[in-house]
Amino acid sequence: MTEDREGSVPTQSVLKEISAALKEKGTFDRDLSPQEVEQFMSEIVTSMIAERGGIQASIKSLSVTIENARAKLEAQLAVKKAFVKANVAMTLELENSSEQGRLKTSSEPQASTSNGLAKPYVETARQGLSDPNALIFKGLSQYFAKQQINISQMGLTLRPNTLGVQLTVQPK
Repeated sequence: MTEDREGSVPTQSVLKEISAALKEKGTFDRDLSPQEVEQFMSEIVTSMIAERGGIQASIKSLSVTIENARAKLEAQLAVKKAFVKANVAMTLELENSSEQGRLKTSSEPQASTSNGLAKPYVETARQGLSDPNALIFKGLSQYFAKQQINISQMGLTLRPNTLGVQLTVQPK
């Protein structure tokens, strides 16, 4: 467990809570604070980058704000592959979709870098951010698969200041 910022909750705590609920009850259904969303989004972003062969990345900063049932995620990443080193900035704004339990981007996902050689990484990041439901489902599925937990359903609903998360595991 690591602490990313002074006074923050250890990174793995919300993921451990979700894991315990999924193992015990087969479901998880709770509203998460912006800080808790930061915790699991950190894991998702790290997984997303790690699956891109040969890319090393670390999250320099990640912030989530949720206000009026709208979310904004901002991340700064340090990316390295072979001789290319770059800082990548990403911004994603979300709102509830007309489909229940799904989110949609409320503006075009933003990803940028000042290093021209890193432009392909930026485009990959932008494409990954365009479908937030698929990104989050894939990231959580990969994380929990390591614990032999297979997520079959996910619902995400932005509330005034929280994110409602509903997860169900595949019956064995």
